[in-house]
Amino acid sequence: MTSATSRSNAGLIDPLAARLQFERRARGFDAHDFFHREVESRLLERLDPLRIEPTRAIDLGCGTGHALGVLAERYPRADWTAVDLAGGMLARARVRAREAAGLGGTVARLLGRVGMGGIAQRVPATRPGAASLAGAGFVQADFARLPFADNSFDLLWSNLALHYAPDIGRVVGEWSRIARPGAALMFSCLGPDSLRELRAIWPGDAPRAFVPFADMHDLGDLMVHSGFVDPVMGMERITLTYADPTRLLSELRALTGNPLAARAPRLHARRLRADFLAALDGARNADGVIPVTIEVVYGHAWAGEPRQKREPLPGGGEIASVPVASLKRGGRPNA
Repeated sequence: MTSATSRSNAGLIDPLAARLQFERRARGFDAHDFFHREVESRLLERLDPLRIEPTRAIDLGCGTGHALGVLAERYPRADWTAVDLAGGMLARARVRAREAAGLGGTVARLLGRVGMGGIAQRVPATRPGAASLAGAGFVQADFARLPFADNSFDLLWSNLALHYAPDIGRVVGEWSRIARPGAALMFSCLGPDSLRELRAIWPGDAPRAFVPFADMHDLGDLMVHSGFVDPVMGMERITLTYADPTRLLSELRALTGNPLAARAPRLHARRLRADFLAALDGARNADGVIPVTIEVVYGHAWAGEPRQKREPLPGGGEIASVPVASLKRGGRPNA
């Protein structure tokens, strides 16, 4: 049975609050993005077995653009588009892409200036994927209303972004709409077991502090409903440990924030913070550290033919109840 909260957080998540929180985080994001990069590397490993040569690809929720550089190097012939809800994130991603695109030539010039011309001759003027990065498009947009034509992309990538969507079903429907038949979708997001230790000791009303993340089986059902085929879902739990409760809260804010519409008023939140820090200090394990579980959901699927695609799920509609475990695994649909 699929719950309403698993397929839609409409009314729970405040889209404006989500965007403003990411705008504020943009400046210091790279200093706290260790978890995003760790999940990015694991998602890239899941991309390794796919035999694809995309010509148009999109990074949905690009943040400051680290994954974009890695992906452009892997698929240098693709035209890349990076999308994020926050303009501040996009601005930093654009700068990172331009710097990476010209890095090879810069290194060669510097080596030549210090008398290492022989080595400089072996440094490529541009790195693999430099042309893709130099020509990448950067678009600020809501995932549920993407400004792209139908059947635009043959690779869709999204790392740790989907769980912030107020209506996940509509977002997955948009992803299906912009995907060309046979396009690959690869994404990660947070799962419902995330932050379980923190939910248990939160001194206030937990539904006002923690986003209800979707279950991987519900996400698989949503992909099938939206027209993706052969979904392969995976999940793992990663345990982070902290000696300092204040650092834990700082990094948690960078990872998840609180975009809930019913979040506590600021003054009340300050009081809760003091109580929460005290509760965290008392939640240390036998090793003297505070454990925090993060459930990461991974998803991969292929875009179906246009006749297989359906309209995005309306807020009160039913979804196709197809157990992901019963679906064909791991193969690309026959042409």
